[in-house]
Amino acid sequence: MNEEEKNDPMGFLNDPAPVSEEKENTPIVNSEPKMIVTPEPEKTSEPVPEPQPEPTTEPAPEAPKEEVKEEPAPAVLTPPPIPEPEEKKEDPKEEVKEEPLNPSDIYEEVEAFELEKNTDLTKNESYFEGKVLDYMAYNFLRLFISIITIGIFKPWGDCIFYNYKFSHTIYNGKRLKFIGKPEELFVQRFRWIFFTIITLGIYALWIPIKKQKWITKNLFFEDEEIKRGDSFFEGKFLPLLGYNLLTTLLSGITLGLALPFCICLKTKWIVNNTVITRKRLVFSGKGLSLFGNTLLWLLLSIVTLGIYTLWVPLRKNNWFAKNTSIKLREI
Repeated sequence: MNEEEKNDPMGFLNDPAPVSEEKENTPIVNSEPKMIVTPEPEKTSEPVPEPQPEPTTEPAPEAPKEEVKEEPAPAVLTPPPIPEPEEKKEDPKEEVKEEPLNPSDIYEEVEAFELEKNTDLTKNESYFEGKVLDYMAYNFLRLFISIITIGIFKPWGDCIFYNYKFSHTIYNGKRLKFIGKPEELFVQRFRWIFFTIITLGIYALWIPIKKQKWITKNLFFEDEEIKRGDSFFEGKFLPLLGYNLLTTLLSGITLGLALPFCICLKTKWIVNNTVITRKRLVFSGKGLSLFGNTLLWLLLSIVTLGIYTLWVPLRKNNWFAKNTSIKLREI
């Protein structure tokens, strides 16, 4: 046996198996891995149907809605709003119409003010702060206007002087303010002169009380509201006539020695009957004090050869102002 037979006892090497035609035709595939390509499907000649648009269904038109008319609600009758009264600020320069007031109402309100206790009023003093040169100048102007106009424009000179005098007068720390107009005083003087003439001089007895009433109703405190009717003088004719007669009589009998006492009595009656801005005034001056001051002023005038007489009106006004105050409730 040869070696081939030994190695192939079954004879497979010498007698190869028959190769089929399919194997012969089968190509030899390379042992290397290849990418498997899937063949595309063959295209058929049948036409592809085009996509037809889907039929759109139009919404059916809505039936018109019937408008429902809303019935208006029944109107509720409401009363119209009452407008609040506007507060009007009064201008001191504007003329305020004087309204007639019931005397009992006035006195009730005056008493109410008298009962009010204001501690500030007790701390402040009363005084006159005018200067001698100013006082002389206003007095000279007052006299000059009266002389060159033969007394026709005397009310203008008087109002200028009153405005200076009262604006420099302070009661319990409250400065006075005079708002009188010379035109009004001119009309009043014309009436007084006319009635004096037709009554053969009898009406002249009423002129001092009429003038005092006119001056007082135009006096107010500077820091308070100005309202007509808040300031007034309630003195009567007969008492004033009595004080004038008493002053004249006693001064003549005593050769002027009783004059300071009579002046204090008359001034006390006038001041105690004066109400300014619904505040009553009181006078506390004594006749003996005025008598002593009068002697002092006279002595200084003699020593200075009359020069001190220029200061006497200022000292006199200051003394009267110091003894005048606003009436307060007694505790």
